[in-house]
Amino acid sequence: MRNKQYRYTVWKDVIKDKILDREVYDLINDQYETKNIAAFPGKEKLILELHKQYLGGWKEALPDGVTNDSNNPKAPPPYAWGPEGVSRRKKWHDVYGGNESDGWRKAMEMRIKAEEKIRKE
Repeated sequence: MRNKQYRYTVWKDVIKDKILDREVYDLINDQYETKNIAAFPGKEKLILELHKQYLGGWKEALPDGVTNDSNNPKAPPPYAWGPEGVSRRKKWHDVYGGNESDGWRKAMEMRIKAEEKIRKE
């Protein structure tokens, strides 16, 4: 995530929903992003503010006076391999439907149809 002054990155284990690490770069004072200030003393409040913006998503980050009422579904997690080195495919299909022989495209078609049905109800 970027704002006018900072780039904030959260490294996360999406299976366990656990933050592994964070990166914060001050784009005004370190335009080449050479110093990760996330662990610097006294940056705790900044980290909390950036994380709050991150959790709010893009709708919360819109400039004053700008609105966007779209309600697109959340993108699914990565399909194949995770940072832990094991396949995510079975778990992915358990959540989104289909099976590995169908591949992710068919599962996404199934998911879109299910979401359209929910929206009509």
